[in-house]
Amino acid sequence: MSKTLFAVTAITLLSRLLSLVSLQVYMAFFGPHNIQINIFSYALNIPNIIFNVVGTIIAAVIVPIYTGLLTKDKEQSRIFIKNVITLVCLAVVVLVAIGYIGAPFLANLTAYRDYPFMVYALRVKVFAMFFYGLHYMFQGILHSHGKFLLAAFVTVPTSIIVIGYVFFFGHSFGVHGLVYAMVIGLSFQAFLLLPAVIRLGLRYRPALDFKNPQVQQALQLSVPVLLSVVSFQINSIFNNTLATGFNLVLIMGFVQNLMLVLILSLVHPIMNVYLPKLSRIWETGQTREFRTSLENAILTVLFFLIPASVGFFMLQFEIINLLAAWGEFTTEDAVLTASLLGLYGLGVVSIGLKEVMDRGFYAQKNSKLPGFVGFFIMAVNIGFSLATVNYLGFYTMPISFVISTSLGSLCLIIVMHKNIAIISKRLVFNVAKFLAGALLMGLVLYVTRSFFDNIVFNNEVFTRAVRLFAPVILGVVIYFACATVFVKEFRRYLK
Repeated sequence: MSKTLFAVTAITLLSRLLSLVSLQVYMAFFGPHNIQINIFSYALNIPNIIFNVVGTIIAAVIVPIYTGLLTKDKEQSRIFIKNVITLVCLAVVVLVAIGYIGAPFLANLTAYRDYPFMVYALRVKVFAMFFYGLHYMFQGILHSHGKFLLAAFVTVPTSIIVIGYVFFFGHSFGVHGLVYAMVIGLSFQAFLLLPAVIRLGLRYRPALDFKNPQVQQALQLSVPVLLSVVSFQINSIFNNTLATGFNLVLIMGFVQNLMLVLILSLVHPIMNVYLPKLSRIWETGQTREFRTSLENAILTVLFFLIPASVGFFMLQFEIINLLAAWGEFTTEDAVLTASLLGLYGLGVVSIGLKEVMDRGFYAQKNSKLPGFVGFFIMAVNIGFSLATVNYLGFYTMPISFVISTSLGSLCLIIVMHKNIAIISKRLVFNVAKFLAGALLMGLVLYVTRSFFDNIVFNNEVFTRAVRLFAPVILGVVIYFACATVFVKEFRRYLK
């Protein structure tokens, strides 16, 4: 499992970084305050609905049921997955139709309501939802069979297509062409996974049997998960709609993507590997083993996310200055973006914990609680934002994000502890050691900041890279040294 986690995490991180590079390329090319590129960024949220809805339901509901059937009755597993594929395809077609028809209404909610390109971009982007649906269906099947590497790599072609479009066709076709390039890139994700699914011996024929017991179970469990995901989507749409008033949709998207690169690249690979195992353990009634495995997952995630949160806060400007401050992206834009990144970075740990705890409940086939907590997070986020936007301006978005996700993850941990006593001395002591190591790392970075700021080379790119990576390397060395001294069981990360 350790080798699988390392390989999947490394591939996912590289894929996500390339995706972030593609975003930075078109942001630098068109400029962060270009109206059309901000509309493009807003419209990209529509296919992301499927990213969350289908992806989460498959991870939370389909994978545990399908994995359980694979260990008991392979024929029933084939019947079940055929029904699921049919249901997903029908649901996505309905969502595409709703998105296409409702595009003018959604456009009227934004500050870009007077731009015809808004409706145009929304309607083109909705067709990417179908490919997203297939992508996550195929990914769930592969994960259930223990195939993780290709699914982690699959976003690379999308990023390459987008980057290639900007360099070769950006001047000729502008943002209008970028909309189509993105849809084409997203379609490749499903097409690349299809051969791997076929090699598993699965032969799809349309099936729709609502009387099938596993299908009924999946539909019942999907309702609360849907509540949680819809809550998240309302949150996302609300935040992006609020950002249109400041013409900061692209910058907000870049900051959120930068933060999520870390979370998705670390938490999702870890939980994609752990979730089938947790589901099997819970299915056999091994409560103690389940608690130990979930605790290990939490510690593995926190081992990386706690220092990452400190690093985001301490090196906020250096990160943005290297990754984003090029082309039409000015130094003033970099300062603003860095301040947002520093605030969002404080929520890295809470959102990571929420992702882990959600999947812990999903493995227990309890999707109701994560659903209600997701609704609670949405309510706190929207309520706080509306109450403070006139005083905090656009800073209300990262602040409300940190507050709402922290409260939500705390609720999940408390309930899980009541069920299986997840908060052990081992967990508390190790987390305290992670915090001590991360704070020491942050203190050293603060003391040495002026030294790194004075580093200057003839090459601007090299100067910015050294100003970022030199303190990063120093911080990593300090933190891992502390981990080696303080946390005996985590010495394997240095091997």
